[in-house]
Amino acid sequence: MGNMVSVTKGMIINIQKFCLDDGPGIRTTIFMKGCTMDCAWCHNTESKSIKPQLSFLKRKCISCGKCAAICPQQVHSFVDNVHGVLWDKCIACGKCVDVCDYSCLDIAGEIMDVDYVIDIVVQDKPFYEVSNGGVTLSGGEPLMQMDFCELLLEKSKKLGIHTCIETAGNVSSEAFYQTAPFTDLYLFDYKLTDSTLHRKYTGTDNSNILRNLELLYKIGKKVILRCPIIPGINDNKEHLQGIADIYHKYNGDILVEIMPYHVLGISKLERFGMSTEVEMPSFNASVDQINEWEKFLKEQGVRFFIEKAN
Repeated sequence: MGNMVSVTKGMIINIQKFCLDDGPGIRTTIFMKGCTMDCAWCHNTESKSIKPQLSFLKRKCISCGKCAAICPQQVHSFVDNVHGVLWDKCIACGKCVDVCDYSCLDIAGEIMDVDYVIDIVVQDKPFYEVSNGGVTLSGGEPLMQMDFCELLLEKSKKLGIHTCIETAGNVSSEAFYQTAPFTDLYLFDYKLTDSTLHRKYTGTDNSNILRNLELLYKIGKKVILRCPIIPGINDNKEHLQGIADIYHKYNGDILVEIMPYHVLGISKLERFGMSTEVEMPSFNASVDQINEWEKFLKEQGVRFFIEKAN
């Protein structure tokens, strides 16, 4: 699976500085577009498609009509002062964004040159050094653009910057072999133990994911197993036991991070004209639920930590 843009250019959603939840220390996180999965609880819904996408923040709109007047595709309409969007017709030209005075509209996704990204990353090198931080490639699935990732990671390592990839693991083994020499840490998602349920909630089974996790262990890469736990979907003993089994299979060398569910991803769907076919919880995971997960994993002898609430 090669780079879908080019070796030196990547499709980027956002570059976020001073991140504390994407690996050790203070980090700069590069959010890349495109994913091989379709997780119902995804927090970065705009990252699923490799293409640029229109974002519409309805609550800010005053129905001025400027976007409809300029749009060459007639994406925007106003009926009874209500702003409608024909998402499938949008070509992400950005003309409507340019005329919107209230920041209702934006385009998610921009092609960036690797040297431009590196220039931003290196600006905060002093913060990485004092906090043992670095750069993290996230998404979406950054390894969909593995050639660009490899070059970005290689340049970062030459500058003495710690490197990290957040991945769902559902890519070719080549993507891991290609990036491994320049990657200090993989944040590896583990979503569901049951393969049938995995397909229902993510669009694919977990066989390739488990093979790639095994690969990373065999080649000696440092891995943190990131486990989103969603009430009513995977907060059962079977899945928690599956996490424990992986931990013990790899002799405790893989640290586990528990990531309690929150509704951010679901609330973002409307902004991009998207929806999910499966019903998701409408409330964040409770303290009591999190305590139960924690108790079970402790009883199984798993060394883990829990993602901080934002």
